[in-house]
Amino acid sequence: MLGKRPWRVPSPQELSEFKKRKNTGPTNKDFRLDLASEGVASDWNKHAAKVFSFKFIDDFSLDNANPDHIRHIFMMHLETLQKHYRSDTICLTTAEEIRKRDQQKAAAQDQRRRTVKYFSPC
Repeated sequence: MLGKRPWRVPSPQELSEFKKRKNTGPTNKDFRLDLASEGVASDWNKHAAKVFSFKFIDDFSLDNANPDHIRHIFMMHLETLQKHYRSDTICLTTAEEIRKRDQQKAAAQDQRRRTVKYFSPC
């Protein structure tokens, strides 16, 4: 889903219809996530997590797996996907925005270097 491939998200109309129960929402054949909305706990994404958990259990023959646990982990992963979606789709227009993003990236890289150095056996 990440990388060069385009993001497929439901339209605002589809989300509205799903809330009104006029749309089936995500399915195994048409699996899309609501990454454009604020937060990840939308009804659409909760349904997507349910579809994913049962498909995951079925595909890997995990008869004793807890679907609630898989849904919980899936919802946590959605936060990361949403961050990637936003960084891929937001158009930075000003030099100030680009500079700020570059500073944030550099700070995060520096923090990772310090963490690795602190925890690596020497």
